Amino acid sequence: MTDAPAGAAPPLNRGRAADLIGRSPLSAHQKLILLAYMSHLPSERPPDAGVAWPGLETLSAWASCSRSTAQAARAELLTAGILVAVERGDTSMKCRLDFARLASWEPPASSSRRGGAGVRHRTLLRQPSSP
Repeated sequence: MTDAPAGAAPPLNRGRAADLIGRSPLSAHQKLILLAYMSHLPSERPPDAGVAWPGLETLSAWASCSRSTAQAARAELLTAGILVAVERGDTSMKCRLDFARLASWEPPASSSRRGGAGVRHRTLLRQPSSP
């Protein structure tokens, strides 16, 4: 077993990856979509080094939502660059997860999670403008 150099982040494992997803400012559907992709990655590779391609039926089952909601959440993650398409098919899409992008993601200052129904998850994925 090798140790990471002093000051370096430890290698990304499934526990750290799941924690990054869980603590992110994404919607519940978006988090569950990412977890579905992560669960379909090869277990012998780090979560940031694999490709997965669960279909829309699988994504909607994982996220407890309709196919259209799963498809919309996946599209938002793709637009944000958190989910990166490697190859596209009719109902599935080979993707990798960009955990560096996820870790640095911040919702715009104008977004608020208070009020619940008034905040759409689409607003959380707009990249903040640079000052």
